[in-house]
Amino acid sequence: MHIRQQLRKKIKSLLEPALLNAVHVNRTKLFSPSELPGIIVTTSNEVVEHLTFNSSNREIELTITIHEKAFSTVDDQLDALCVKIENAISNDTTIKAQDIELNATTIEIEDGDQPVGIATMIYTAKFLDVTDPEQVI
Repeated sequence: MHIRQQLRKKIKSLLEPALLNAVHVNRTKLFSPSELPGIIVTTSNEVVEHLTFNSSNREIELTITIHEKAFSTVDDQLDALCVKIENAISNDTTIKAQDIELNATTIEIEDGDQPVGIATMIYTAKFLDVTDPEQVI
């Protein structure tokens, strides 16, 4: 399994206990109103810095998107879910990343059959001296 896939699955396993198994790693997942709140974990970009012939540093952009029904308290609900996510990631010691940094969080409302609030959290996971992209996490 590639490092990006390992990272997505590991983050999913970290978040599921706190978020009632509402975490998915499929970027095409569509949520029905009964499935909200729902979370999608993706890896969007990866920067590879080659150190030697078979060693590299990797920075992987990890995106966590939270979908929630857009009622009058949606901002507070999204913020509470963001706190759970931040705590789950910052308290974990099993991911072999040198650092996982939160870079940005955005919140917006999307219209559809029912308005949905969406919070997007963008992290960077830094892996140093990677010699095999399948043997990292």
